[in-house]
This record gives sequence, C-alpha cells and structure tokens, in this order.
Amino acid sequence: MKYEKITSIINDIASNFLCLDDLHIDVPTTGIFLNQLESLIAEGDAHGVGPLSRIAHGLSILLEKMVLNSVSQEEGCRSFEKGITVMQEITSCFEKNEYYDGDVDSFMESLTALTGVAEAISSEAYQIPVTDVIPEEEQEDDRFEVQDESLL
Repeated sequence: MKYEKITSIINDIASNFLCLDDLHIDVPTTGIFLNQLESLIAEGDAHGVGPLSRIAHGLSILLEKMVLNSVSQEEGCRSFEKGITVMQEITSCFEKNEYYDGDVDSFMESLTALTGVAEAISSEAYQIPVTDVIPEEEQEDDRFEVQDESLL
C-alpha cells in the first residue's frame, strides 16, 4: 500500500499522544513527536501529499512554541490533537481518492494565530520564469573588442 508508512507514523503519533499524562508535553516527548513529524514531512513530500506535510510542519512549530512556553499546554494540546485528526483525514482521502479536497488553510491559520509564526511560503513562489533569452549566435554578433590603444 502506497501510504502505509504515512498511516503508521500518524498512528504512532496518535497513540503516543493518547498515552500522555494530564495532556502535558514535556521536552523528551516533544523530541519524539518532532522526530515523527520530520519523518512524516519527508514521507508526505516523497508521495506528493502536500497538505499532510503542511500540517506536520505547522505542528512542529506548535511543539517548539509549547516547549518554550510561548503557547499554553492546554491550547497547544487541543490544536495538536486537531492536527492529528486532520492528518488522519488527509491520509484516508489519499488512500481512497489520491487527493484531499478538505480545507487545510483554516487549520493552518489557527496555528498561525496560536503560535505567531506564519506558514513559510514555498520556494517555488520565488522562482522567476526566464523568458526572452537571446540565442548564443545573436549574442556573439553584438560583442565588440576593445583595443588597447597603448599597443598601437
């Protein structure tokens, strides 16, 4: 199955989250979650599951903010749980239809509001298409040589 590894990672994250005491994510647990999310981002990118990678990246930022006490544990855990649910939905849709037609933007906006960190814009947005390239033959005709007058 194409998305088996992705499903496995998400299920591991979900089971680790359910085993938390008092819904408090400490530093060692954050490290475990961050490693799992990093693997999930890599798998999502490898299989073309962009929405999943976006959510996983947003959750990584959320965890970092929670460890730094920039986001309360209660709010952070609620959003983290919602993120796990959204990732499960995305994976389920990709397994059935090879696409996800749900709304990832609203969840990402809620993470941005909570963490204060806007989602990074893809590097593709900064690529400028190259047009009107002059062929090499025409470039050579436009060249001229500067003679050193001191040699004359």
